Formats: sequence, structure tokens, C-alpha cells
Amino acid sequence: MGHITLFTTDDLNSTAAKLALDARDLPYVEINLHQYPQKKKDLLSQAGTIAVPQAFFNTRLVGGLPALQKELQGWDTMTKYKSARERFDKEILKFPEPSNKNLAKPDADPTEKAKMDGALPSSKVQLPDGNCTTVHDITRKLCQSLPRSDIKVRNSVYANCFTGEDLRSALEDSMALSTTEAESFCQYLVDHRILHHIGSRSKFKGKASDVYRLQCLMAPDVLNSYCFWTADVRSDTVKIVENLLLAMTKIEKEAFTLSGYSSKIDYSKIKYSSLFPAFEEAICELQDAKLTGLTPKAKLVTCMNVYNLMLRYAFIKIGFPKPDDMAAFLTSIKFKIQGQVFSLQDWVDGIMRGNRKSGLSKQVPFSGKDARKELAFTDFDNRVHYCLASGFSFGSPASLPFGLFTSDNVYEQLDIAAQVFAEADHNVRVRDGTIGVNSLFEWYRADFPSADKDLLEQLTGLMSSGKRMETRQVVSNSVKGNIKLQYVRPDWSKHAMNCVTFDKKATASDATGIRAILRRFKIARFAPREAARLETLESLNILDTQPEERFDRLTRALQQDFDMPFVFVSLVDEERLWLKSNQWNCEFPKTDEVGRDVGFCSHAILNKPGELFLVPDLAADDRFADSPIVAGDLGLRFYAGYPLDIDSVDGNGTVNVGTLCLLDRKPRELTQAQLEKIREYGKLVKTELLKKRQAESLVSV
Repeated sequence: MGHITLFTTDDLNSTAAKLALDARDLPYVEINLHQYPQKKKDLLSQAGTIAVPQAFFNTRLVGGLPALQKELQGWDTMTKYKSARERFDKEILKFPEPSNKNLAKPDADPTEKAKMDGALPSSKVQLPDGNCTTVHDITRKLCQSLPRSDIKVRNSVYANCFTGEDLRSALEDSMALSTTEAESFCQYLVDHRILHHIGSRSKFKGKASDVYRLQCLMAPDVLNSYCFWTADVRSDTVKIVENLLLAMTKIEKEAFTLSGYSSKIDYSKIKYSSLFPAFEEAICELQDAKLTGLTPKAKLVTCMNVYNLMLRYAFIKIGFPKPDDMAAFLTSIKFKIQGQVFSLQDWVDGIMRGNRKSGLSKQVPFSGKDARKELAFTDFDNRVHYCLASGFSFGSPASLPFGLFTSDNVYEQLDIAAQVFAEADHNVRVRDGTIGVNSLFEWYRADFPSADKDLLEQLTGLMSSGKRMETRQVVSNSVKGNIKLQYVRPDWSKHAMNCVTFDKKATASDATGIRAILRRFKIARFAPREAARLETLESLNILDTQPEERFDRLTRALQQDFDMPFVFVSLVDEERLWLKSNQWNCEFPKTDEVGRDVGFCSHAILNKPGELFLVPDLAADDRFADSPIVAGDLGLRFYAGYPLDIDSVDGNGTVNVGTLCLLDRKPRELTQAQLEKIREYGKLVKTELLKKRQAESLVSV
């Protein structure tokens, strides 16, 4: 019988292809090139490329992931059959088994897939009751239970801190400890470098004047600084990195989801992964892992794997840069290995490229007596650039037919990476008589031929025959054979959803001098007619009343229309924001009120009647970036509030008594139609607010 053949690896693009087929109940024969590496030649002969995934419907080549998604979209819109499965049965299954042996699964036993080498390593922490837990477990629990804020110490403001008194009190309450026991455990946390005193005092003091911070919050710009690695570091650095990469892929797969006709990593799910906390601790083992002593091949594959690992980790922990922010992202995001701190750019330019300048950095990374120079390569193979720009996590729809770079096959893998890169349209795009190339050629032109024509000739030599002919045709049609390349910035977030946008300010843990004085969460001023506003709010007789369906049906509908986790009817009282209607879709406990000094509605009511208060990205707004509900675990990023203006009891126009507001944990941009819809719902809420006062007014008459 006929069938669908799918060439895959254990990568995310292959996972996306399998999800797309599974969602339509379409069976397929999978040939995993990790398990059957001998099938790479067969794939190349049939598809003209070795990139995965590649789909064949019987013997017809459908192509890679974009082609498969387009094919299935056509199947979904057909009218001849009731379902995609019915079409499969009628048009594919009825044919005989493909006779082409290149499309057959081998009879030989598969090569064992790469697997995580046991559980991720962790360090033990002894609790006051004698039981043991892990560093990541106690760190997570302390993050959840401790009050954190920006605290000024001398001429600096330190973010995410707490006093010794607050820490001791929190442990007394949460762990049922005496004062002596709590202080002893705090000292244990200081000794094991889970907790740090601002000022480097080694003896714990449970005073309000002593300020502390958790290690995981000490250096937001250093990725693997979640803890200090105190256990012995294993000698096999290559294996440590491979194990972490396999764990990262597993974490990403847990957050994988279908979104329309494409598959994406839902980054909001990763923080709930059971593996991610252990990963955050385990990656700290690299702090003292050694590169010295590795063979040249082992060092090369480790450096490429480390870059791949750290960039994917940065997307989770820091966010995705906008195209214009890539240079800032690569130079400000760091990690620690062999006792030294490197930015992502240091790693490429300083280590792999042999301490050379690039288009992203006008100076050599390591100068003078910088000890990091000793780790730099003396020779650079420009095929490494292709390896660093491939894979689902970097927005590519094509993956390499292997999951890890390995010492035994590294030079073959470099060749394959170059071919897969050149074949991908988002790297070399021929369209409307022009040629666009990945901007890595702009940043690292010194590593490639200087003339555009010569660079294209090098790239076309890596392409399949069809794309090679098309590219050379464009070159030959240009005036005198001269052609100007267009540089295209890669979109790393193409396969991401519910992700954070990189903000360099978010990687700063402290502020000093005048910056410390200016850095403050801006509390809204009172309205010009605050007394009349409060009196009008009181006249509605609605504060502290029970939830009512007439309000809830409106907020529910708005939540569904906009796919927002939070929609409130918020009334701004003298010292609080009280939520008359509260649609709350979040793992944190629901609350009916927040302090007026914290909420954004205090700002929204200062707007003119009907004028929306809109903040697309709270973390990028100086008024709100340091707010505890933005910078803290709740992590709010978007706010839209419609002021609810009511006729004032003093007869002098209207006053804003609260808002109809929508909030999200990711930045959002709304269309004009969406803004108008919020206004329409806001007017309906105002009508409901007035009903009770109008009814009581009629009764009194």
C-alpha cells in the first residue's frame, strides 16, 4: 500500500512536520537520520538536499516543512473529500508500496539515538529539619515567598532585594522556625552562596539595615549564574555540553504547539517545565568546565554547541531581539565558562574567529593581557558561520540532519551545514530579479570573498541544481554581470509565541549615581478633582459588593475577543484598586484588589473621558519598568485601560471612577478596530455602573 515517507531527525522542524500530519490523522513512515545515518545519501539523491524534514507522498516529493504545510493547507480547503484522512485513503493508500528503495526504511537495526546521560546534575541543600533538597528547589521557593524590591544602599539602587529582617521573618513563617533556627539557616544560605549580602558581609544579620539578594538575581546578564557550582565539575566538557543541549531540546519540545498552519515554541510554557529548573542549575556546571586540553576537533564542536545552547537559553531567559537590537543583544548577553565571562559576541569573534573584529564589533574582543586570548583559535573555517545560523530555534524552516556536532564527523557536518544554509530561501533568496542574503555576510564579510559576484559563486556551488541555475540566471541578467546584494536580517522569533522582547535595561541589576536617583516606579498623581471623584464613586454604592453577571458577561466576552489573560472592571478607591469584575487566567492566586500605588489604572483615570490609556510594553516604559507587577514574577507587559467617566455629584462635568482594563504578560499592539471595540465595551460597563444609582434615585423619589 502507498504511504507518506518523512525523513526526519530529532530536531524541532521534524517535530513540526510530524505534528502537522498527526493533527490530520495522516499516517506516515518515518526515517530518522539519527537512527539511519546511511539514508542521508538516499535523501540527497531523491530530494536534492540533505536538509530535514523532507516529505514524500508515495514517490512524489512534497519538500521541506514550508512545502508540507502549504500542501496540507490545500488539503484542508478541498471540497471533494470530507477530511484529509479520506483523501489519503483514496489518493495515496490505494497505490502499491513505492518500489524506490531510497524511500524504504532500512531492515537493519537503528543506531541508538542520542540520549541524556542520566538526570541533570544538582547540588544538595540541607534543610533545617534534616531533609535535603536541591539548589534549584530552594531557590525557586525563596523566589516565590520572599518580598523583593529595589533598595537604595548608599549611592546605588539594588534591584530584587530584601532586608535581613524580612528574610528571617519569612523563613520563620513559611518553615515554622524559631528566630535562632531561621538565622542559622540564613547563615547556611550565605555560606553556600545561595544568598548574598549587599556589601559582601559574610555573617548573616537579621536587621532591617542589612540588604540581601538571591544568587539567581545577582547578574541577570550572565545566563548561567543561577547558582554557584559547588560540586565537582566533571572532566568531560564535551559530554556536559551535549547533555545540556539534549535537555534544552526536550524542554523546547514540551512547549511545542500548533499555531494555525505552523508550529511554534510557546515560551510562556517553558517556565512550567518540570525539567527547566533543574536545567538552570545544571548549566552552571559550565562555570568551571575546561576547554584547555581538548583536541582541536573536540574544542571546535564544543564551541559551536555552546553557542547554540546559550543562544537558545537566552531566548527563554532574556527574550528575542528586534532586528535593530541584534548587536546589543549579542554583546550584552553573557555566560561563564572556564572561570571567564564571555558575551555571545566575544565567543564568536574572540574565540572561534581568533580574536578578530567584525561588523558588529569594531574592536578586537580581547586586548592586552586578557586571559581569554589563550582560548582563541588560530585558524577559522568560515563554514562555522553556517552552523551557527541553522535550526528551528533560529527561525530556519530547515534543520541539519544531525542534532549535535561531534568530533568524529565535524568536517562532514561543516560541509552539510554549508549546503543546508545555501539551499534555504531565508538565507539566500532569489526573487523578482534580486538576490537577498543573510546579514551574517554583512557582519562577517571579512571571512568571505569581498566581491558580491565571488560570494555568490561560492554560495551557488553549495546549492542544488535548480536553485543554482536560478541564481546564476539573475547574475547573468544583471548589467555587465554586476549585482548588488540585499542583506536580510534573520528573524529569530519566527517560530516563537508568547515570548519576551529583549530589553537591555532588563539585564541591569543595579543603578548608581544619578541613574539611581532617577530610577523609580512612577506613582500616579491624584486627579485634579480627587475629592469629587471619590464622592462620586461612593455614590454608586458598588464598592465591596458581590460579583454580578451583568459585569462578568462583558469582561468574559472581551477576554475571549482579545485572548487576554486579565480583564477587569477596576474602581479606583482612595488607597486601592478594587475589581468589581475579574477575569483572571494565571497560575498565581486571584486577587480582588491591589494597592493604588501599584496599579496602572491610577494613571488611566487621569486621561480625558473616552481617551484610552495604552502601554504596549510596560517593561519598556520608564514609568512602569520597575513596578513589582512588571519586574516581578507576575511579569505584566501590556495594559489598555478605558476610563469610566460618570457625572460628578458636584454637578461639574464628569469624573473617572475607574477603568475597564485589559492586561497581558507579553507586549501587544492593537488595531484601531480593536481600540474601538474596547471603547464600545467601556460604554456598556458605564451603563451598568449607573443602573444601581438610577434605580435608587427613582426609589427615593
